[in-house]
Amino acid sequence: MTSMPTVRTQLLASAVSLLIFLTATIAVADQPNGPTIRPSGPETVVYKWSTQKCADDFIPDSPARAFRRRDNSIALIAAHFKNQFLVGRSFNDLKPNCTISSFGAESHDAAAFDTRYWIQALVPSNDSVIALASHEFSGYRHHQCTVNSVKPSSCWFSSILALVPDGESLHFNFPRDPKSKSVAIPPKSYDPNRGKRYGFFTTSNAIVKDGFAYVFIWAELDSKPRNCLFRAPLSDVLGNWVSYRNGSFSQPFTGPDDETSETAECDAISPGNILGQIRSVISVGNNWVGVFMRRTASPDTTGVYYSSSTDLIHWSSPKLLLKVSPWSGGTGCGTFYEYPSLIDHHSSSRFFDSANGQLYLYLTRANWTDCKGGLNRDLVRVPLEILEQGR
Repeated sequence: MTSMPTVRTQLLASAVSLLIFLTATIAVADQPNGPTIRPSGPETVVYKWSTQKCADDFIPDSPARAFRRRDNSIALIAAHFKNQFLVGRSFNDLKPNCTISSFGAESHDAAAFDTRYWIQALVPSNDSVIALASHEFSGYRHHQCTVNSVKPSSCWFSSILALVPDGESLHFNFPRDPKSKSVAIPPKSYDPNRGKRYGFFTTSNAIVKDGFAYVFIWAELDSKPRNCLFRAPLSDVLGNWVSYRNGSFSQPFTGPDDETSETAECDAISPGNILGQIRSVISVGNNWVGVFMRRTASPDTTGVYYSSSTDLIHWSSPKLLLKVSPWSGGTGCGTFYEYPSLIDHHSSSRFFDSANGQLYLYLTRANWTDCKGGLNRDLVRVPLEILEQGR
């Protein structure tokens, strides 16, 4: 018969637990404060839908991303599923390029991964640009949803895929090798009976660090929704993305054929401090700054938040950057904002993932004051000032 633990054993176990708790607490407390950032001027319009649209569906429907082209001009995309760019000699004269960049084949086969996609990240690769897109298969839209058929999200199956450019034309295509387009494909196939969103839904911009490209990807698999961190070597970006899990970058997500498909998961990145989807990350001094939207119980604390990190894994307590109303959870009547993105116009980086002095917060503004919703959305920006670089 096994004896009951002694009081001494219990006290020792309690002491060990307390030590672990204190160590974790100290580790959190030792995280750097990071920079302090605040708005420094009024909102201005970058793209006005009512007067500049090429077609009704030329709308900013993803966070703004930009890169400097070989001729030193600027290309910026805030993608809808037709993936059209704004182009100009500088950020102050961006105009719509009405040529369609790329679009899906509207396949009815979820396994084809060629339905609709939104370009949400631009990644350096040798002397070229790789695009990462949020690919959506909607069982609701394709009349394949067998449960909760009146709720579009009940059969939303999403992946993050890679595309390659067609020269300098701003047109992107899937790589010829199907494995090369994999960035984050869910470990289970599309299921019309699942009854909820499933997969990888959004990606941050790409940031470069120590020979790797990193992106934050929002995952909704079998566990609680979370931000996951993925990376791939800059020397070979296509088909080589792995997520951070259990202390290392070790977990690929290449779809249902993956041998670990039943147990595949990625670590939640700082879930206690990052309280929304990481939409954009930029380096400021020795820190990384990320932004996300958050709706709280009070309109005074609802809006765009930012947090900082020195290692992309551990993040500081969030701070309110701009008080605005996100359309997620709103009434549908008013002016709403989504898709925050940080871009420094004077960045030395070709992909504007570092801040050198003229930092802006880009946002999509939905003009729904008539309470009818619809496509009336503008791309706007707010200038920011960096008060402290952080230690």
